[in-house]
Amino acid sequence: MGRDSADELIEKADPDDRATNVIFKSTDGYTTILTLDYIRERNSILAGSLNGIGLPPAQGFPLIVVADDRLGYKWARWVE
Repeated sequence: MGRDSADELIEKADPDDRATNVIFKSTDGYTTILTLDYIRERNSILAGSLNGIGLPPAQGFPLIVVADDRLGYKWARWVE
């Protein structure tokens, strides 16, 4: 996975102009929501590696939501 900025990933998703939130869905059915403002302000969205090494399944492969100042429940793993 490349190192796109949050804005670049949001642009690729082509959200509706009225969108204010991003819903992240995990392969196990879990969902969580972050606001677009939160994501853009922190340039924080998804990680596909940990310290330069691809995420192992136990850590959330293929993607994990990274929200440094949010409680752990916002760190959705196994994001589709």
